Amino acid sequence: MTDQKLIQKLKQLRSVKPRSEWVHLNRDFLMSEIQVSAKTKAGLGKSLEAILEGVLGQFRHVIMQPAVAMLVMLAVFTSSTLAVNGAFYSLPGDSLYPVKLGLEKLQVAVNIADEEKATLRLEFARNRLNELDRLVAQNDNGELDQHVNALLSRFNQDISLVRAHVERQSEQGNVLKLAQSVDSNSTEFAKKLKANKSKIAKSSESKSVLDQATAEAESTSLAALRAVVDDSSDGTLAIAMVGGRIDTVAAEIEALAASNNSASAQAEIDAARLLLDEGDVDGALDKLESASKLVNQPEEELDEGVSEGSEDAETETEVNPELEAAADVIQQATSTDIEIPEEVVSETTEELIGE
Repeated sequence: MTDQKLIQKLKQLRSVKPRSEWVHLNRDFLMSEIQVSAKTKAGLGKSLEAILEGVLGQFRHVIMQPAVAMLVMLAVFTSSTLAVNGAFYSLPGDSLYPVKLGLEKLQVAVNIADEEKATLRLEFARNRLNELDRLVAQNDNGELDQHVNALLSRFNQDISLVRAHVERQSEQGNVLKLAQSVDSNSTEFAKKLKANKSKIAKSSESKSVLDQATAEAESTSLAALRAVVDDSSDGTLAIAMVGGRIDTVAAEIEALAASNNSASAQAEIDAARLLLDEGDVDGALDKLESASKLVNQPEEELDEGVSEGSEDAETETEVNPELEAAADVIQQATSTDIEIPEEVVSETTEELIGE
């Protein structure tokens, strides 16, 4: 069959009409298939939309929760905490060190009670001494003196405020627990300062500042000890603490090199021990304070005392220049062949001495 005949046959098929039953049957089938396909596509779209809306809805719901806001704040706080931790380990001269000091001030500001503030100040003073240990251990910083001086200046401020808190609480009563803590910590601070002083070069400017800080720590310790004496009801605790401090200062005197103060300090500590044996705790504490001041007197003041004593000695043995001149004249005259009447020499000498 040629192509032309095939085309004619196909055209003839147009005139062929199907049976009505077949048309209805196939039309229903085709319509059902079309509806299923449409529903499937619509269902898939709705499912995707529902899933997306559900996820977004859940996300919007979560974001609106206060807990998520707290999580966001926590994330910010965590990043800040890293900086705070870095500041905690910082030293004078580091960029984060002012942050560390600022946080300490904030801690004091939010606490009202004197006892809590005193405890915080003790902690800050300990921080300064820990920083001092690290600075001295490095000892390769050209600005060591500058940093140590600034650090100990803050230490002096903190420890003096602790002493003020103790004295204020002592006036109000109920200071025993705080005073014991301050006494113990301040004594430890003084020991650490003395240990660091031996590690610093003699030419360092920080030595005098270390002496001042040591004196502040000792003074605070003794103020706390006096508060214990005043607050203690039976006196047993006060006697034990004063006796222990007398032993400590006595050991320091023994280790002290011979100086103008060692004998005086020993006399004061002996008097303190005698008064304590007699039951005079206040008198013993007064003598103990005097001995402690002599032991912890800065080296500069000791050197000044020695030099002043030397100058006084030189002044006392200084010869009157006029008498010296008269002696020279007499010596020259007697060494020549010229005879000078003895009465003239006597009169001249008496006149000069009389002047």
